[in-house]
Amino acid sequence: MTLILGLMNRAYTVLVSDRRLTCDGVLVEEESNKAATLICRDARVAIAFTGLARQGDFRTNRWLLEALSSSAGPDFLVEPIIARFRERAIRDLASLTVRNPADKRLSIVMAGYVYEEAVPRCYCWLISNFEKWGSPPHRNPGDIFEVSSYREQRPGDQDCSALFIAGTDVVSEDAVASMWTLLKEQRPAGALVGKAIEVLHASADSPKSGGRIGKQCTSIVLPSDPSKAAEVKYHTVTATYTLHGVSHVEARGSEFGIYIIDDPEIEYRNASGAPGLLAIPKVGRNQPCPCGSGKKYKRCHGRGVR
Repeated sequence: MTLILGLMNRAYTVLVSDRRLTCDGVLVEEESNKAATLICRDARVAIAFTGLARQGDFRTNRWLLEALSSSAGPDFLVEPIIARFRERAIRDLASLTVRNPADKRLSIVMAGYVYEEAVPRCYCWLISNFEKWGSPPHRNPGDIFEVSSYREQRPGDQDCSALFIAGTDVVSEDAVASMWTLLKEQRPAGALVGKAIEVLHASADSPKSGGRIGKQCTSIVLPSDPSKAAEVKYHTVTATYTLHGVSHVEARGSEFGIYIIDDPEIEYRNASGAPGLLAIPKVGRNQPCPCGSGKKYKRCHGRGVR
């Protein structure tokens, strides 16, 4: 069960989700992408899902992209897209056969900004068949997907901060409070990403997680200013030769068209074809470098890092 942590205000939205895939408590994959971005005519949102990932030939990450793109027309506007997507989820998930009813649990989080006014307005949605914001999740899903939503109120919503968690209830109250504090203090997006990853790692270590939450994760920082690009980062706890991105759905139509970028990755190979390290997790300066060189971190990939 993927853990999704979302934090947003008028300046930016942060969405952090882990990449672990399990089945009946058994690890299947550490690098399953469950996040995406969506651009339509009136909005830009970050997306992540938790719950059902695979069933037979069904793959939620691929289905999600296709279902969103096919729900774009004819208007290419975010709220009608979500309404059509919800109906598609109800129809498609009903046809899946599972051994355990709980295996059909699925939540999709969408958070970002709608641009129909002079100042972008904060929005977030939870489309789920087993949980609602503000209520404990149900063990077994229903047949109907419901939409829980939050919209910045004007006038009157002076703070316009939102913190949302989907997929599991293992996040501690202290962790929630610490994220709220940073959000209320209007700290930079990087500080919120760092805190969310710290909370995700602590949740992964919790016995309550049952090994369902991984530490490999992805963050999306989505500025409210539509002229600024979304910032996607892959966060690894091991030295890696591959950087994993998130998918993208372009759904503006007209001259922009409709297209999907599915699960992008970046690899580096030198002239001889040997792979090159692209990411090294931070460790103590006097600890062995994670690259395996045998040198201390400060003498190797940590050189110049303070």
